[in-house]
Amino acid sequence: MKPIPKRLLIHSVVLHASPESDGWGGGSATDETINYVRLEPSSAFAQTQDNEKVTLSAVLIYDARKSTPIAQDWTNSLGWKITGLGRTYTVVKADPLYDGKRLHHWEMGLL
Repeated sequence: MKPIPKRLLIHSVVLHASPESDGWGGGSATDETINYVRLEPSSAFAQTQDNEKVTLSAVLIYDARKSTPIAQDWTNSLGWKITGLGRTYTVVKADPLYDGKRLHHWEMGLL
């Protein structure tokens, strides 16, 4: 399957990742700009990891080949904050989607 065309990946967002622990209970959050993504408003229903049903505010699509930085790992992204389109969202769902052999893109459900 071909990657998502770059002409459809028109958004940039700022990722406010969870703080990395320094081993002493401290740490600092990192802000990173993610380019060539798609941020779509949504009103879809989703089930969170805690089996809570929520209505998503938006869906973020991160292409495995075209979005930068490349190889962003969204596996532990639940609870991360993302700012885009003038709003700040919280990641409540992160789904890797494959094209049969390899990762094609990630879809994150945002509140």
